[in-house]
Amino acid sequence: MVEDNPKMIELEEMKGFCDRCEDIYIWGHTMQSMLISKYLFMAEIKITGFVMPIVRDCDRYNEPFPIETLAKLNKLSYLKKRKAGVILPCLDDERNQIIEMLKMIGISNVYIVSDWNKRTIEKKMRPRSIKDFYLEVNLADHCNLNCQCCDHFSPIASKTFLDFDQYVKDIKRLAYLTDGKIGLMKLQGGEPLLNDRVIDYMKVTRECFPDSHICLFTDGVLLPKWGGVPRRKEYLECCA
Repeated sequence: MVEDNPKMIELEEMKGFCDRCEDIYIWGHTMQSMLISKYLFMAEIKITGFVMPIVRDCDRYNEPFPIETLAKLNKLSYLKKRKAGVILPCLDDERNQIIEMLKMIGISNVYIVSDWNKRTIEKKMRPRSIKDFYLEVNLADHCNLNCQCCDHFSPIASKTFLDFDQYVKDIKRLAYLTDGKIGLMKLQGGEPLLNDRVIDYMKVTRECFPDSHICLFTDGVLLPKWGGVPRRKEYLECCA
């Protein structure tokens, strides 16, 4: 979902900030700070550690990165301080005070993580629950419409349908691996109603995932003409 994704421009900005600094510290040692460090690690950006005004012994427990105090950073050489950078994922009302404290010890390179990216990076790095997993399946690549904003490129896609027998094999294997539990199954396209076997796809999906949400994404234009009245009634009953 778009609202769950970090803003890529800001991620590039943060990466550029890290590239310009020799030593990278993250302010604080909250869950949010640790998940940001996890994201940077996965992006192959190595941080030097965390920095806090006061460090307790329990803060260092099972933490792979050093956790330093402001007093410890203050003992760094002038050149080290000039090349050090601190990433701030803190609250708005804390930022100015933290920035001033860092300036007092000679560190002026600061990157402020936006509220949007704090939330979305944390969401991406946390283990996801079953309800947050979803799978998109294109029953047809092409479409009956020519929408300029289509992010599936369906208006220029060749006429292609998903092989039903292969789908049955794949969906049964997926059900086995997930114990028949997944948050959402999206049957879509292109335009799925172009596929004459859409009911068969819906039925086998429900058989494999009896408790999951299953959504059929269609523009609806073809529904009044789809398969004649008897077939359309079967389609609606299947949806119900």
